[in-house]
Amino acid sequence: MAGARRSRWLFAQRHPDRVERVAAIDAIPLLPGFTWPAGARWLRRPAIGEMMMGSLSRRMLARLLRHASATSAAWPDARVTAIWEQFDQGTQRAILRLLRSIDERSLAAAGLDLGSLERPVLVVWGEQDPWLDPSFADAYARALPEATVERVADAGHWPWLDQPELRARLAAFVADSPAT
Repeated sequence: MAGARRSRWLFAQRHPDRVERVAAIDAIPLLPGFTWPAGARWLRRPAIGEMMMGSLSRRMLARLLRHASATSAAWPDARVTAIWEQFDQGTQRAILRLLRSIDERSLAAAGLDLGSLERPVLVVWGEQDPWLDPSFADAYARALPEATVERVADAGHWPWLDQPELRARLAAFVADSPAT
């Protein structure tokens, strides 16, 4: 996911004429000062990351997902089961490759030209995100000339799961029309 987000930011920076607006939701910070959360630092380590992924049970995955949310409704059993059913070795290896693909300094370097993106940007951040500090929402706002920040008080890493009404706000922003 970080690589995909990073490439979307890079695309927007390199081709602003092809981008109308951007919504960033608890995005990996392409900003100075970011450090990988403790769990990600362990997963980035060869052999240790593989052992951690291989030993993760469904119950542990559910606990991890729910820990990063502010409401119990964000991760009902059916949603956890759907994630677990896709959490095979290929997915685990992809997550490890993604986490290991770039370091903090390279992430900050990738965001050096964020100021050139003169397009509306909505930065949404869950105030209770245990992995990505909410202060990065404000840092994105300082880096992006047309950014608006919405910090969501009762939300974690996936604010749209904790606060489903946020989906309408995001859709309205992307469509550039008021939410109904």
